Formats: sequence, structure tokens, C-alpha cells
Amino acid sequence: MRFLTITSDGAIFATFVGAEKMALLTASRILGKSVRRLHLLVGFVTLAAFLASGIYMRLHIPPVAFLGDGRHVMFTSRHIYILAAALIHLMLGAYVTPVPARAGRVTQMIGSTLLVAAAVLLMAAFVYEPVAARGRTLVSALGLFALFGGAIIHVLAALLSRPAEPTPSVEADL
Repeated sequence: MRFLTITSDGAIFATFVGAEKMALLTASRILGKSVRRLHLLVGFVTLAAFLASGIYMRLHIPPVAFLGDGRHVMFTSRHIYILAAALIHLMLGAYVTPVPARAGRVTQMIGSTLLVAAAVLLMAAFVYEPVAARGRTLVSALGLFALFGGAIIHVLAALLSRPAEPTPSVEADL
């Protein structure tokens, strides 16, 4: 199969791609769509959990604001953690593209797995920790570490997959 490529300076190149390369490109497109859909699904579910936790805090009897500083902060912070997880998933769902290299795709999958686990753990922390009145437990700590780790892994996968930009030559400016 042949593809035509137009460069930024307007040059046109013909690229011939074999069956193996076409299969890899097709698999990459399918994988990219499924990863995007996964992040969008988890993002919208987590956003719904954020809204539900806000409604719960608003309707809680006695009101969360009157529970005392410790429990009030626990409810509010876990509520914000859920929002952070939802926003990260929604942004990845909107922008993530699979890295061409196999190692990069594996790295992205590790990051995505950590982020999905983070969303589940942070929603569980909202339900468990304020009711148990135990402060930060392993549930929210692992959720935050997974959120941080998953986000950083996705950033590194994207940065390491970019081709090196050519350095401008001093002689070209003369």
C-alpha cells in the first residue's frame, strides 16, 4: 500500500507500507480508540461520583459543615480527590494517542491501569474514611500515589516517544 506524505515545506513523498506495517497501524488505531473510550468512560463515571458525593455532602444530616473540622476536611478532601481523578481521565480521553513503539504502548497501559485503580480507590476513600473517622488510611494514600504515578507515566511515555527535533545550525543563519 502507498501513502502520500506532505511535509511542512510542501514537499510530497510516497511511502510504501507492507502488510505487517499496515496490521500494526490498524492495531494501533483500534488500541488508541479503546484507550480513549476507557478513559472517557472512567472519567464520566468518576465525574458522576463527584456529583453524587457533593449531593451526599449537601444532604447529609447533620450537615457536613457541622461535623467538626476533622470529618469536614475528610469529606471535602476526598470529594476533591474524586474530581481530580475525573478530570485527568477526561483529559486523557480527549487527547491520548497510542505511542508507536511497543515499549511506549506498554508504558501507557501501565499508566492507564494506575489511573483506573486511582479512581476506584479515591471513590472508596470517600465512602470509607470519613465514616470511619480514621484520617488518611491506606485507601486514599494508595489512590493518590496511583493518580500521581499514572499521570507521570503518561507524560513520560508521551515525551519519550517524540522524535528528536533537529537542532538549528549556526551556519544556516549566516
